Amino acid sequence: MNPVFEILPQDIDAAQTSIIVEVSDESFSYFVINDESRMITGSCIFHFDTNNAEKNIAVVLNKILDKQPLLKRYYNRIFISYSFNESLLIPGLYYDENKNNENINLVYGDLQEGVILTDHVAEKELFNTYRIPSNIHSAMSAQFPTASFAHQYSLLLKQLPNAGSELNVIFYPNKVVVTLLKEGRLQIIQTFNYKTSEDAVYYMLNVCNQFQANEVNVQLSGMIEKDSNMFREINKYFLTTTFTDLPREYEYADGIKELPTHFFSHLFSTALCV
Repeated sequence: MNPVFEILPQDIDAAQTSIIVEVSDESFSYFVINDESRMITGSCIFHFDTNNAEKNIAVVLNKILDKQPLLKRYYNRIFISYSFNESLLIPGLYYDENKNNENINLVYGDLQEGVILTDHVAEKELFNTYRIPSNIHSAMSAQFPTASFAHQYSLLLKQLPNAGSELNVIFYPNKVVVTLLKEGRLQIIQTFNYKTSEDAVYYMLNVCNQFQANEVNVQLSGMIEKDSNMFREINKYFLTTTFTDLPREYEYADGIKELPTHFFSHLFSTALCV
């Protein structure tokens, strides 16, 4: 399997380098940070063929990892973000770790074998309990035995501003991760699968209608082209749309700066909160 994007550094001082990985049911991505210079020196993104062999994502992950020599070394820090939809955000007042399994099964069923993990998002006084397929978590733990883990939703929560209203949408090949902030308060974080641009826009509109968010700034990132049917469809219904920029806290390799910034912005911003 060939990467969609691959911009990697030639020389790495592992002792001063962090690797941040994102794993989803559609993709595998990672990027490289020089901790001393605070420069993101490389990134690599793979998209799975969900209609073929990727029905067993763990097998595909192992094939990718086997062909990425950069990921076989030990680094100053390795962090893994999981982007899977089985997640429950629970206010701290009501959280009971003994009910994690029961709560996940109640909402998502008990047919899928998985590992249940929990993040404490102290900034928002929330716990995020989520289930990751066992074979995927085992593959990542075996490859990165010293890694720390968190769910994508937990990291998105940490990045939310404390005021304003915005609809943040991260595009993957066949899904969108939608976060709605209304008057400084989180309304929803949810993943929606789509087949057409009309599907994706329907979910965006439905979220806004459901929470009566009539005037929101729409922030777009991920795999969406500025000259695409998807973007044109979004502009039919939303007046203010912006492609997110790269975090200003870091410098970037020239190869990264030559590509549309919003392709990577949602990935690189995780570095600010791990």
